[in-house]
Amino acid sequence: MFGLQRSSRVSAAGALLVVFATWVPAYGQQSQASPPEPEPATSGKMLELQFGGGYLFREGDLAYLPSIEMGVTWWWHDSWGISVRRSMTVGEHMASYDYGDGTRTGGRNFRHWTGTLRYRRALDTGLELNVGGGLSTGVYDHLVWYRGPRVNPRPESMPLSLGGVLGEVLLGKRIAPRLGIKGGMVAYLVLDETAAAVPVLFGTVSF
Repeated sequence: MFGLQRSSRVSAAGALLVVFATWVPAYGQQSQASPPEPEPATSGKMLELQFGGGYLFREGDLAYLPSIEMGVTWWWHDSWGISVRRSMTVGEHMASYDYGDGTRTGGRNFRHWTGTLRYRRALDTGLELNVGGGLSTGVYDHLVWYRGPRVNPRPESMPLSLGGVLGEVLLGKRIAPRLGIKGGMVAYLVLDETAAAVPVLFGTVSF
């Protein structure tokens, strides 16, 4: 009887050793398995729509005005794309100087198109970096206030063309499979012989 009990205990101990020996390597493999790699930070595969706003910083007639920004980017490659954007300023600006006779000038409704070649790269922080350069062309309403008893609230308006060279740097973050945000700076290196800067913020939809 004691022999049967002893053999039963030995058998049970052997079974436990077999289970332990098979469980430890499997657990070690699971603990050493690398976590899944995060998805790329790029917001879109082919087509990306953008809608947002900015603020135009510039000296002269057309200066210090908020803007509405709408655009589309076609990524023909994982890293390269072409972007077209329509920008429109809101409100009007009167320059803080006159020309000796009390005449003052200003501007409003700067409506222009920009076309840029963009490069994008996914960063380790989960962000997407966009760098681009291109051209801009458009028109704005040149305003003239003539001297009088007080500044005329209804200035004369004349459309003037305006264009130049620009560069842009944007950072993007995907917040949903097809939705994201992008923000950064658009710098007009030459805009009718005067530089300008526009901080921008977009919401993006990708297809």
